Amino acid sequence: MSVLAPSYGVLMASRIGVACTHAIFWSIASPVAIRLVNEEHRSFALSMVVTGTSIATIAGLPLGRFVGQYMGWRVTFLIVGIIAFAVLVYMAFVFPKIASGEQFHVKDLPVLLKNPVLVCLYVQTILFVLGYYTVYSYIEPFMQQVAKLQNNVITIVLLIFGAMGLLGSYLFSKLYDRHRFAFIGTVMATLLVWLLLLLPASKSLATMVILCAFWGITAMAFNVTTQSEVIRSVDEKGSAVATAIYSGLFNLGIGGGSWIGGIVCDKGAISYIGFVGAIFAAVSVLFFVCVLLRKLKSAI
Repeated sequence: MSVLAPSYGVLMASRIGVACTHAIFWSIASPVAIRLVNEEHRSFALSMVVTGTSIATIAGLPLGRFVGQYMGWRVTFLIVGIIAFAVLVYMAFVFPKIASGEQFHVKDLPVLLKNPVLVCLYVQTILFVLGYYTVYSYIEPFMQQVAKLQNNVITIVLLIFGAMGLLGSYLFSKLYDRHRFAFIGTVMATLLVWLLLLLPASKSLATMVILCAFWGITAMAFNVTTQSEVIRSVDEKGSAVATAIYSGLFNLGIGGGSWIGGIVCDKGAISYIGFVGAIFAAVSVLFFVCVLLRKLKSAI
C-alpha cells in the first residue's frame, strides 16, 4: 500500500496500518518466545527477541536510507514488504504449533488493570521513556549544533549507540535472573547519569562516543527488563494484552518526550535538553525506589 500510494492520505493510512501491526507484533512476540522454551531459558529467549530490535536498527536504518537515496523511498518499502512476505512463508513452515491457551475477554481488562505491580510498571515505563526520548529524539541536532560533529561522524556515533544495545541485551540474559532488583535499579539510575553528563560530554568526540555507548546499553536493558517484568506480573492469559498496553504506553512516552524536547529546541535551549530529560529520569528513579521496588518485592 505504501509502495503504490497515489497521495499523502493513502500513504498516511498505510503507515497507520504499519503502526497497528507493530503494536500487535510486540504484544505477541515476547509472550510466545518464552512459551517456546523451558523456564531456565526464558530470559535468554526474551533477550534474543529484543536483540532483534538492535540488529534491525543497526542494519535497517542505514540500508533503508541508502536504498531511498539512490532508488527512491517506494523501493525501500517494496524491499521491506518482500522480506516480510518471505519471513511469513518461512514461519508458516518451521514455527511449531502451540496451544492458544485461555482467551482474554474485554471483561477481564478491569481485573488486569487492578494488578498493582503491572500498573506501577506502566507508570515506570512512561516516566523513563519520557526522559529518554525528550533527549534522544533530538540527539542528532544536539550533536550537530552543540557537539559540533560532522554528519558522517554522527552516523558512526549512532551506529555505536545501536550496536551497544546488543551488549545491554547480553547483560540482561546473564545478570537479570541472579540480580533482578539490582539490575532493574541500575538501569533506572544510569539513564539519569547519562542525561546529566550529556552536555559535559559534548566537549569532545571521545567522551561523546563513550557516553552514547553506555546510553545504548541502558536503553536496550530497560526495554527487555520491563517487558520481562510485565510478563512476569500477569498470568499467561493476560500476557499478550498486558504487553500490548505496555507497547502503547511506550509509544505514548515517545510522543510525549518528542513533544517536550521540541519545546526545548524551539526555545533555543537545545544545549540543556539533557537536563530537561534528566528531570523525568530523576522522577523515574524516585518512583522505582519508593513505589515499584516495594511492589515487586511484595509480589514474590
